[in-house]
Amino acid sequence: MRGLTPRGVSWIVLLFVWVAGSTAGAQVALDDCSAAASIPLGVTAFDTTAATTDGPDPCAQLGSDVWFAFTAPLDSTYRFSLCNLTNYDAAMAIYDASVLCPPLVIDALGCDDDACGSAGPPIIELALSGGQTVRLQVGGFQAASGTGEIEVVDLGAPAGAELCSGAVVITTGVTPFDTTGSSTDGPPACAQIGSDHWFLFTAPTDDTWRFSLCATTNYDAAMAIYPASAPCPPTATDLIGCDDDACGGGGPPIVLLTLIAGETVRLQVGGWQAAAGVGEIFIEDVPPLPAGADILIGDLFSLNQLGREGSEIAASMASTTCNAGADPLDWFTNPNPNHPFITQATYRLSGGRLEQIGMSWAKHGFGAAQTNACSLGCTPFPNNTRLGSGCSDIYGASTNGLQSILGPRSEINPWTGVYDYTTSILSSPSPAFNGIERRMILNDSDLDATQWPGATYFGEIYVLAHDDQDHLNSVAWEPIGVTGTPGGVWSFDTGVAAHTQGPAIGAWPGATIVEALDSTGTDGRVYLGTQVTDLGGGQWRYDYAIHNLDLHGGIGQLTLPVPADVALTDLYFHAAEQQEFGYDDQPWSFDRIGDTATWQTDSAATATPQNPIRWGALYNFGFTADTPPIAALASLGVHEPGGDATLTAATEGPEAPISTDFDFRRGDANMDGALDISDAIAALTCLFACLPTCLDVQDSNDDGLWNIADPIYILAYLFQRAPAPPAPFGVCGPDPTADALDCTGISGCL
Repeated sequence: MRGLTPRGVSWIVLLFVWVAGSTAGAQVALDDCSAAASIPLGVTAFDTTAATTDGPDPCAQLGSDVWFAFTAPLDSTYRFSLCNLTNYDAAMAIYDASVLCPPLVIDALGCDDDACGSAGPPIIELALSGGQTVRLQVGGFQAASGTGEIEVVDLGAPAGAELCSGAVVITTGVTPFDTTGSSTDGPPACAQIGSDHWFLFTAPTDDTWRFSLCATTNYDAAMAIYPASAPCPPTATDLIGCDDDACGGGGPPIVLLTLIAGETVRLQVGGWQAAAGVGEIFIEDVPPLPAGADILIGDLFSLNQLGREGSEIAASMASTTCNAGADPLDWFTNPNPNHPFITQATYRLSGGRLEQIGMSWAKHGFGAAQTNACSLGCTPFPNNTRLGSGCSDIYGASTNGLQSILGPRSEINPWTGVYDYTTSILSSPSPAFNGIERRMILNDSDLDATQWPGATYFGEIYVLAHDDQDHLNSVAWEPIGVTGTPGGVWSFDTGVAAHTQGPAIGAWPGATIVEALDSTGTDGRVYLGTQVTDLGGGQWRYDYAIHNLDLHGGIGQLTLPVPADVALTDLYFHAAEQQEFGYDDQPWSFDRIGDTATWQTDSAATATPQNPIRWGALYNFGFTADTPPIAALASLGVHEPGGDATLTAATEGPEAPISTDFDFRRGDANMDGALDISDAIAALTCLFACLPTCLDVQDSNDDGLWNIADPIYILAYLFQRAPAPPAPFGVCGPDPTADALDCTGISGCL
């Protein structure tokens, strides 16, 4: 085959680089300063995932930025905040739009990353002239990225009127107020409301509207709402909505109202027993919640050490569980089995592997509070046997670690939420516990920074219930900071970043995560994570992790396609200690049969205990292979099938070694059946202008390399009586020497 000239090769390489840079590196919308999108007063969503860095770093090592432009409608002071729903350690800088784009560090009018509290997000307040435009650089600390909302508030907007008759017109979004020193002009319709200001709101559409004072209100506020058609001031009988405590712990209020387009209402904003202060009214339309009950994880916080036995500690985390459904969620107390089950787990990311290092038994719920921690608009249930629509319940770390109400996970069907109290160990009197039993057990050696330098850790909360409509938002994880020394008290920081919905296998960077779901509908799902790392030197590390979210049957076998002639080393298996009755913690066995590699635990039919991957658990598998990855299909054997006996999931496995069995004549570079001067010329020419189909032919000296030494070897044999090329020489035959060179699919003989 005739090759390209070096110059032609160079142009093709340049063209490939240009095309790759124009496609694979495509930027997200708003990624350039020059493409900044205009935003209004109120709330604008953003997403910096996959964003590049287009601006300077005035503070916070700001990177992964997107750009927005805001034009001030009036002379006023404006607040730019990312506090509402931002889910990562965000940072923000603001520049006047008149400067160059991208701007310089000295052009920054303001920059912040932590004003909302620990680890961000930012708030910036600026005095702007009417018509002045500024550019917002929204990114992350050390180029962190994620999603969130920008809230722009006019801090100079009218603060409301003290008299009902002078009520100030407001719209959707945020309106600040200050009731300090105010008189009372309305009835104490609820919450002994007083020290009030008045506002008018007209619904732009038929919808349910949320009126909330939760964001920044600094006192025990109260709010009442009346139709605009009522007399002014209205009477208590005119009331259509009132609250003072929906945000939790002594206020502030939230009121939900269904209004038709054009309907106007009056807001009486004051305080319980005439308390006064400053705050913000936030008005938004609320989409209706879906039918049924739906568990949503609202927060993970306060991870604490509760006990120690030798080198092991028990830890427990506080949790916020919300009902994102339109119907109440059952929250009965044992012996009634219809209640949620709260479980916890801890993971460590180190050396490219995400491993589960601790998991708790299931905590049985015993009574629901009716707060609004998820801001869904709580409709309280009359008692604590159910969690009302939109409501939340918070359990502290010590309560989630209360050993007398922690039961084995194996007693619960994670797919259906079915649990039988009559056969549970909780139906018997509680035994005496040591400091760690049934809780989330962590070993000093798994937390020790000297053994795991640079490791990062994650906590996970998973809540199950028989009437939960969607399991995928019933589990969440977040990074946690770990400090301490073996033998002492470990400290855990849950303020590192916001939580992320979904199982913690999603915290494995660079891995491909695939769901494997039971096709019969009678059981749940697992996730298979795959990551392949090129170690260099012809070696690749293959890492696999299986996370069982809600598959009741468990996983007892993993089979991967691995050609028999692929060499495997560094076999790896890891599973967290579970201490469940009827099971063991023994590592899985490993076998190679034909072109497969299989890990498995003992069969469920054996008399000995087994170690399947039960729900909520993550197991790791791995090896090093001497061939690169190709697409493959993994087989996951269900340990005790209730539906499918086997689940399959897309993955990557080692490629079969390239065959070197093609026959050739060594040194016959032009493959004409003879070795002469034309072969030396052909070998020398091809070094610079072609890619041979059989490199073994070109390797005249059989050193496993294709280089200038090969045509020189031919010349030395022809003209200096040097030794003949090694076999196969003069006849057509296979290569007796193992090397990386080969004939790619054709014979090297004439």
